[in-house]
Amino acid sequence: MTEAIAEAAIGAAGEVFDTMMKMKTQAKRENTDAAMKGVSVCGIISLVCEKYKVSTIIHFPGEMAVKATAAMLGLPEAEIEDAGDDVKDAVGEIANMVAGRMKNRLLDNDLVFEISLPSVISGHQYEVENAKGAQHFRSRLDADAGTAWLDVYVREEAA
Repeated sequence: MTEAIAEAAIGAAGEVFDTMMKMKTQAKRENTDAAMKGVSVCGIISLVCEKYKVSTIIHFPGEMAVKATAAMLGLPEAEIEDAGDDVKDAVGEIANMVAGRMKNRLLDNDLVFEISLPSVISGHQYEVENAKGAQHFRSRLDADAGTAWLDVYVREEAA
Protein backbone atom coordinates (compact mmCIF):
# COMPACT_ATOMS: atom_id res chain seq x y z
CA MET A 1 0.00 0.00 0.00
CA THR A 2 2.90 2.42 0.62
CA GLU A 3 3.74 2.10 -3.08
CA ALA A 4 0.13 3.01 -3.99
CA ILE A 5 0.37 6.11 -1.78
CA ALA A 6 3.59 7.19 -3.54
CA GLU A 7 2.00 6.58 -6.95
CA ALA A 8 -1.05 8.62 -5.92
CA ALA A 9 1.28 11.50 -5.03
CA ILE A 10 3.08 11.31 -8.38
CA GLY A 11 -0.20 11.25 -10.30
CA ALA A 12 -1.65 14.08 -8.23
CA ALA A 13 1.44 16.23 -8.76
CA GLY A 14 1.28 15.64 -12.51
CA GLU A 15 -2.38 16.71 -12.57
CA VAL A 16 -1.71 19.88 -10.58
CA PHE A 17 1.31 20.86 -12.67
CA ASP A 18 -0.67 20.31 -15.88
CA THR A 19 -3.94 21.99 -14.93
CA MET A 20 -2.75 24.82 -12.69
CA MET A 21 0.62 25.72 -14.20
CA LYS A 22 0.29 24.34 -17.75
CA MET A 23 3.47 22.28 -17.18
CA LYS A 24 3.42 18.74 -18.55
CA THR A 25 5.68 16.57 -16.40
CA GLN A 26 7.47 13.28 -16.79
CA ALA A 27 7.94 11.57 -13.45
CA LYS A 28 10.96 9.39 -12.78
CA ARG A 29 11.58 7.60 -9.48
CA GLU A 30 14.99 8.29 -7.93
CA ASN A 31 16.86 6.36 -5.25
CA THR A 32 18.59 9.17 -3.40
CA ASP A 33 18.25 11.03 -0.13
CA ALA A 34 20.60 13.83 -1.21
CA ALA A 35 19.86 17.29 0.14
CA MET A 36 18.39 19.86 -2.23
CA LYS A 37 21.03 22.38 -3.34
CA GLY A 38 20.76 25.86 -4.78
CA VAL A 39 18.03 28.40 -4.18
CA SER A 40 14.76 26.56 -3.83
CA VAL A 41 11.30 26.74 -2.37
CA CYS A 42 9.45 23.71 -1.04
CA GLY A 43 5.91 23.05 0.06
CA ILE A 44 5.33 20.50 2.82
CA ILE A 45 1.99 18.97 3.72
CA SER A 46 0.87 15.93 5.71
CA LEU A 47 -1.95 13.47 5.27
CA VAL A 48 -3.04 11.28 8.17
CA CYS A 49 -5.51 8.42 8.52
CA GLU A 50 -5.89 5.58 11.02
CA LYS A 51 -3.37 3.41 9.20
CA TYR A 52 -0.82 5.81 7.66
CA LYS A 53 0.98 9.07 8.23
CA VAL A 54 2.24 10.67 5.03
CA SER A 55 4.43 13.72 4.45
CA THR A 56 4.56 15.11 0.94
CA ILE A 57 7.25 17.62 -0.01
CA ILE A 58 7.54 19.39 -3.36
CA HIS A 59 10.90 21.08 -4.00
CA PHE A 60 11.07 23.77 -6.69
CA PRO A 61 14.31 25.35 -7.90
CA GLY A 62 13.94 29.12 -7.48
CA GLU A 63 13.51 29.88 -11.19
CA MET A 64 10.90 27.15 -11.63
CA ALA A 65 9.01 28.40 -8.56
CA VAL A 66 8.80 31.84 -10.20
CA LYS A 67 7.56 30.31 -13.48
CA ALA A 68 4.96 28.22 -11.64
CA THR A 69 3.75 31.27 -9.70
CA ALA A 70 3.53 33.42 -12.81
CA ALA A 71 1.54 30.70 -14.59
CA MET A 72 -0.87 30.30 -11.66
CA LEU A 73 -1.42 34.05 -11.28
CA GLY A 74 -1.47 34.83 -15.01
CA LEU A 75 1.32 37.38 -14.60
CA PRO A 76 4.61 37.93 -16.44
CA GLU A 77 7.57 36.31 -14.69
CA ALA A 78 9.24 39.74 -14.39
CA GLU A 79 6.50 40.77 -11.93
CA ILE A 80 7.23 37.86 -9.58
CA GLU A 81 9.86 38.36 -6.85
CA ASP A 82 12.23 35.40 -6.27
CA ALA A 83 11.09 33.59 -3.09
CA GLY A 84 8.71 36.49 -2.39
CA ASP A 85 5.32 36.21 -0.75
CA ASP A 86 3.54 35.35 -4.03
CA VAL A 87 5.96 32.46 -4.65
CA LYS A 88 5.61 31.14 -1.11
CA ASP A 89 1.82 31.36 -1.28
CA ALA A 90 1.77 29.61 -4.68
CA VAL A 91 4.06 26.78 -3.56
CA GLY A 92 1.98 26.26 -0.41
CA GLU A 93 -1.18 26.15 -2.53
CA ILE A 94 0.44 23.68 -4.95
CA ALA A 95 1.26 21.39 -2.00
CA ASN A 96 -2.32 21.74 -0.78
CA MET A 97 -3.78 20.87 -4.21
CA VAL A 98 -1.49 17.85 -4.57
CA ALA A 99 -2.57 16.58 -1.13
CA GLY A 100 -6.24 17.06 -2.01
CA ARG A 101 -5.87 15.09 -5.22
CA MET A 102 -3.91 12.39 -3.39
CA LYS A 103 -6.72 12.12 -0.87
CA ASN A 104 -9.27 11.67 -3.66
CA ARG A 105 -7.12 9.09 -5.47
CA LEU A 106 -6.79 7.01 -2.29
CA LEU A 107 -10.50 6.89 -1.42
CA ASP A 108 -10.84 3.74 -3.57
CA ASN A 109 -8.53 2.00 -1.10
CA ASP A 110 -10.83 2.87 1.82
CA LEU A 111 -8.26 5.35 3.12
CA VAL A 112 -9.84 8.55 4.40
CA PHE A 113 -7.09 11.06 5.08
CA GLU A 114 -7.15 14.35 6.96
CA ILE A 115 -4.87 17.02 5.46
CA SER A 116 -2.71 19.47 7.43
CA LEU A 117 -2.09 23.08 6.55
CA PRO A 118 0.84 23.48 4.15
CA SER A 119 4.21 24.83 5.24
CA VAL A 120 6.77 26.48 2.96
CA ILE A 121 10.54 26.57 3.30
CA SER A 122 12.91 28.55 1.09
CA GLY A 123 16.65 28.97 1.02
CA HIS A 124 19.95 27.91 -0.50
CA GLN A 125 20.32 24.50 1.09
CA TYR A 126 18.18 22.60 3.51
CA GLU A 127 17.54 19.08 4.67
CA VAL A 128 14.17 17.70 5.64
CA GLU A 129 14.17 14.87 8.13
CA ASN A 130 11.10 12.81 8.67
CA ALA A 131 9.88 10.37 11.26
CA LYS A 132 11.96 7.30 11.90
CA GLY A 133 10.55 4.22 10.27
CA ALA A 134 8.97 6.11 7.37
CA GLN A 135 9.47 4.71 3.90
CA HIS A 136 10.87 7.35 1.53
CA PHE A 137 9.96 7.73 -2.15
CA ARG A 138 11.61 10.43 -4.31
CA SER A 139 10.61 11.33 -7.84
CA ARG A 140 11.91 13.84 -10.37
CA LEU A 141 9.20 15.85 -12.06
CA ASP A 142 10.76 16.97 -15.34
CA ALA A 143 8.96 19.77 -17.21
CA ASP A 144 9.93 22.31 -19.86
CA ALA A 145 10.26 24.89 -17.07
CA GLY A 146 12.79 22.75 -15.14
CA THR A 147 12.89 19.87 -12.70
CA ALA A 148 11.00 19.77 -9.43
CA TRP A 149 11.35 17.00 -6.87
CA LEU A 150 8.63 15.16 -5.02
CA ASP A 151 9.42 13.42 -1.72
CA VAL A 152 6.82 11.19 -0.10
CA TYR A 153 7.40 9.71 3.36
CA VAL A 154 4.94 7.03 4.45
CA ARG A 155 4.79 5.49 7.90
CA GLU A 156 2.37 2.71 8.71
CA GLU A 157 0.80 3.02 12.13
CA ALA A 158 0.46 0.02 14.43
CA ALA A 159 -3.05 -1.41 14.49
